[in-house]
Amino acid sequence: MSYTTYMQQSIFGPAGMTSTGLDDVFAIISHRARGYSIDKDGRLQNATLLDIGNKPPGSGINSTARDLGLFTVALYGGKLVTPATWNQMITPPKTRDGKPTIYGYG
Repeated sequence: MSYTTYMQQSIFGPAGMTSTGLDDVFAIISHRARGYSIDKDGRLQNATLLDIGNKPPGSGINSTARDLGLFTVALYGGKLVTPATWNQMITPPKTRDGKPTIYGYG
């Protein structure tokens, strides 16, 4: 199974995320956000395109604020992972010398 198919079947679909998908810089996506930069004369201009489509899952996913909310609801609501997995994700591990940390596996 491709990564795209897996994400659609396992995350985006079950969460109801209909406006989310892996990045494709050549796709026409209505209202896609784009970065800006300042030119040498101090004028605002469109930033140079940066293709991050090759970097999922750390980036390279296009979504909307609504879909991110749906993801949160699905995650907290048990639609995406089992309760045991959820508990493991949010339980901060300890360092090798037994000191507690402040962040789970996320």
